[in-house]
Amino acid sequence: MENINRIAVIMAGGGDSFFWPYSNSEKSKTFSFIFGEGSLLQNTYKRLLTLFSKEDIYIVTIKNTYKLVIEQIPEISEENILLEPSRRGTAPCLSLAAYILKDKLPENTIISAFPVDHIITNMRNFDQCLALANETANKFDGVVALGLTPTRAETCYGYLQYDDSPEGLESLFSRGVRRGITFAEKPDIATAQRFIDSGDFLWNSGIYVMNLKTLLYKIDKYLYNYADIFEKISLIYGEQSKETEIENLYKSMPKISLDNGIIEKSHEVYVVKCDFEWTDLNNWDEFYRIGQKDAESNLLLGNVVSIDNNNSLIASGDKIVAVIGMEDVIVINSEFGILVCKRGESDRVHEILSYMKLNSIKQE
Repeated sequence: MENINRIAVIMAGGGDSFFWPYSNSEKSKTFSFIFGEGSLLQNTYKRLLTLFSKEDIYIVTIKNTYKLVIEQIPEISEENILLEPSRRGTAPCLSLAAYILKDKLPENTIISAFPVDHIITNMRNFDQCLALANETANKFDGVVALGLTPTRAETCYGYLQYDDSPEGLESLFSRGVRRGITFAEKPDIATAQRFIDSGDFLWNSGIYVMNLKTLLYKIDKYLYNYADIFEKISLIYGEQSKETEIENLYKSMPKISLDNGIIEKSHEVYVVKCDFEWTDLNNWDEFYRIGQKDAESNLLLGNVVSIDNNNSLIASGDKIVAVIGMEDVIVINSEFGILVCKRGESDRVHEILSYMKLNSIKQE
């Protein structure tokens, strides 16, 4: 691959409601030691150091988690931490980074955008796929998505459909690059199975690669009502006296994901067919699925006493949690509260936080 200017942007500013009560608004799963040796942020950062120098890795987070970033990634330069005034979703998150960096980077700089909540193994294949995505983004002025071959009918992931024609792709086709056709949001189980049976759908990893010029163009085209806001913020970013103005400008934008705001509206989309092992750690059910289970198919973590339980996730911190005779349940005890639900229902945890907020119930 020819020498091209490349940076990585870790989007670590999102709110987190699906891993309550282990995490909450003050300490999201981003900074929690949920899976692996480090926090999700630390593991993502370490993963990217195989392809990027630390000077070329940027972390976008909200203001009140700045100190947590410094604590967990002490080697990162302060200039490489970009601060959002508040959580507005991944589209404003990446757009803010693009506008802040546009005057210090060449317009052909390749930007790789990463959600922070992924579990990835088989690093050799990951590195190869990401290098191929960078090469593709350097050749074409379009969005490059990393897709994974589905192994099951999964309803918690997005999907993308690709064209299996080699036209216009030259040697990239034989290496696994395809043209994207359409994106699909999280489907029901029947639709997910139909996607898999068709043979031309991949799981959408949510990892996107494109050059800076393309990203700025797409922001201007698809988020045109807010491009001027990003420009205004970039001009006064970092000025303490302008913090209130920046906060007000940022809050005037709607919460919107990168997928919905930009990617799904794009026409020039390319897909790299990847084969590394990938998990989007988006709820407790997914955590149970990938965890190491005992002979009774239980995943037990921390101070737990389990008697005659099956197919369950039970986790606790300091206090002992004892569970008897249960099947297909999730029990999570932490300093913030206790969650008990059926397996398969953990994607509704956000309803608990909404209820508590609506009824002014404070977390201790």
